[in-house]
Amino acid sequence: MIRYAQMLWAVISGVLLAALPLPAQDEIELTDKKKEEPVPVLQVTESNPYYWNSSIEFYDVAGELWPAFYVARGATANGSFVPDLKNPKGSFTIKGQEMAMKGGCQDRRIIGELVRTVQEIDKQGNTNTVPKEPPVSVTISSFGPMQTFKPTKGTPQNYWEVEGTIDFDGKQLSAKGKASFGVRKVMDNISRTEVLASAPMHIEFIKAGKDLGLKTHADKQVKILVFTEAFPRPATADEVKAVRGGPKVEEATDVDDLR
Repeated sequence: MIRYAQMLWAVISGVLLAALPLPAQDEIELTDKKKEEPVPVLQVTESNPYYWNSSIEFYDVAGELWPAFYVARGATANGSFVPDLKNPKGSFTIKGQEMAMKGGCQDRRIIGELVRTVQEIDKQGNTNTVPKEPPVSVTISSFGPMQTFKPTKGTPQNYWEVEGTIDFDGKQLSAKGKASFGVRKVMDNISRTEVLASAPMHIEFIKAGKDLGLKTHADKQVKILVFTEAFPRPATADEVKAVRGGPKVEEATDVDDLR
């Protein structure tokens, strides 16, 4: 008897399920399709230096000479970068601020022959002889399509061809290089969603020593690396007010002000 009751209930259940209307196709697509958030524009400007940490480095491709390192910052008035892994866009300039270890003997450094001594007057009015590094800045004007490098061993790596200029010691050189970048995300405490934390980037150029003005090492191949990590700009007062819904906030200078 129990067995017949179970069979009867199975038949009734099947009839009821068949009678229920199926969801429309567009409803299925809306349910399954995830909303893609727009990629934020990272500002690369002189007025936003602490949110764009950078360095410019010079290496002897043959590895026979010491490298040279510059601490760098964004140098354009309206530079920007969109870290879209499918279609990155950007135009910005990174300017070297100061060369590390520019004192002492520079004979074994790849661009050491261009470090000069100058006379400077300090705050006390004293005249001092100090080393002066050659000025450098790198401008990226465009990103090309994504390329893939497949090594003999290891994981294939994606990169983007970039075009721009290298201003070095009074010379402006057109340059084509390779850029690779990634995105780091963190959980936002307010929206409880993942938001962009930073976009680290690595850009590589190769130039002949003679093109850079080197005489002692004119025949050297010089690798110029730009390392940079872009951070979202700090929130404006209006954005903080919109998120909190509270009284007007005069100024927000740190991401933590949103929390």
